[in-house]
Amino acid sequence: MNSKHISSNGQFASKRAGKSQMWFFKLLFIIILAIVGGGYYLGYQDSIVKRLSTKPNVIVNKIVKEVKAERSPDRLDKAIEKMKEEVVAKLKDGESRGIEFVSGEMKPTFDPPQSLKSVCSRVGGTMKSECLSYGHYQMKLGTIKMWQKELGDPVMSDMEAIELAFDDKKSSEFVERVIFQIKGSVWNWSYATANRTWFDDKISTIRTLSEIK
Repeated sequence: MNSKHISSNGQFASKRAGKSQMWFFKLLFIIILAIVGGGYYLGYQDSIVKRLSTKPNVIVNKIVKEVKAERSPDRLDKAIEKMKEEVVAKLKDGESRGIEFVSGEMKPTFDPPQSLKSVCSRVGGTMKSECLSYGHYQMKLGTIKMWQKELGDPVMSDMEAIELAFDDKKSSEFVERVIFQIKGSVWNWSYATANRTWFDDKISTIRTLSEIK
């Protein structure tokens, strides 16, 4: 037997080498688990970065940074809701600018489409519902009813629709659902159309973030 393969305590060196290799692989396995676990924990935030990296949008980047800082999926829901409120508030301010609404008063706006201006302006007869817009968001009765159908809501009477239009809270909730559940609906408002870039960017960002949840 060749003595160079035996250690000083009489054990074979190959066995000690085998044990060392086994501990090395165990340690390596623990390190891999730690890396995988950490990657899974941060996966939610990393997925946001990867999926939005191709969208050069300052708002998106800001939201992603906030979500990563908080390290909480709930933060994204809150950010989305806040952005929706900003869209609705900007639309409301733009559409009702210069109009003061007092509880109990009804102040419709003469707002006929170009094709109906002569009809809406004539004296006598019944005025078409498309001639007037109501409330904080300047909605026409026919448009309100159309959106109610598309949302699957019960269609209201004319008076109920007018009450909805003048109710600040209910009309805001209704408009938010309309904008984000019925694509393209926001362009029914002239203020949104006049500020198309802002509304388009904001709504597109919200839709992109909503798909990540």
